[in-house]
Amino acid sequence: YGADPVVAESIAACAHRLDQPLRVALAGSLKAGKSTLLNALVGQDIAPTDATECTRVVTWYRNGSTPAVSAWYDGGRKLAVPVQRHDRRLTFDLGPLTADRVDRIDVEWPASALAHTTLVDTPGHVVAVSGRVGPHPGVADPRRRRVRGRRGGLSDANPRRRRRRVPRPDRAACGRRIRTARCHRSGVPRRRGGGGTRRRMVSARDVASRLTGELERTGLCQAVVPVAGLLALAARTLRQSEFVAFEALAQVPGEQLQIAMLSADRFSRSDIELPVDPAMRAQLADRFGLFGIRMAVALVQLGVCDSSSLAAELVARSGLDELRQVIDVQFGQRADQLKAHSALLALDK
Repeated sequence: YGADPVVAESIAACAHRLDQPLRVALAGSLKAGKSTLLNALVGQDIAPTDATECTRVVTWYRNGSTPAVSAWYDGGRKLAVPVQRHDRRLTFDLGPLTADRVDRIDVEWPASALAHTTLVDTPGHVVAVSGRVGPHPGVADPRRRRVRGRRGGLSDANPRRRRRRVPRPDRAACGRRIRTARCHRSGVPRRRGGGGTRRRMVSARDVASRLTGELERTGLCQAVVPVAGLLALAARTLRQSEFVAFEALAQVPGEQLQIAMLSADRFSRSDIELPVDPAMRAQLADRFGLFGIRMAVALVQLGVCDSSSLAAELVARSGLDELRQVIDVQFGQRADQLKAHSALLALDK
């Protein structure tokens, strides 16, 4: 194939990919917590979670010696993207670029979790009332043919028709099959709200166990793992000041604390008398949710006496360790075979 530069370049890209880390993509509906889960897997707050232009673009997180963010747009042009932090949250400033012009964002970050795995954060999908599933506005039509770009990313085969959005029939059918097979969601802990009791993860594991069997029979997936992504991220980035606050809350009589935690808004109010100032309470509610606060207070009451031990216990109870084990067993230990299979499919084309 030496005489055909296009094919030769594709073959070279296949060979190069065999030496790259395994790629794992996170997909789901809008505001499902994908970016929060990615941050929890990395152990650092590097993926923006606010609804800005950058969250509407496919973003690749790779290991790098120094933090660097680049946007690839308009068919191969590259722009260095400034990284900003507002209220301790990371965000990328795309400047004049809009999501429909950006093919992908590349994030290089020094993190051990990215040494053997490249994480891909995808834009959320909108589930309409009719049950049909379509991509987030600004994302390419999923029916368009995708081709591999020169630098290993995914680029649209027809950028001029990028804004056309037509839901795929097979995607909609898959969504209906999952909704038909799955059980109720009452046992799944929510990101916020007053229902975050400590037994929610126990109920979620029961639901996940049933879903695993039901969905495995349909051939849609191999495992269902309940994960409290918000709790996992907060635990992996636990601060000493937060541990001190949990120690103070653990001294509050149970009935008084229960009344104060009827909702996140009530818990953060200045007229609620608690041994933690309202600003810290608002921070705890934002980072841990009521479910995480209750779990942390209970662990302190059971004898956890330092921040590192509390962080380890919270991570274990968040379900993150189980998810990482599933990723390692299903994908990490089969990385060479999976990448070889991908290369063979490319060579067949």
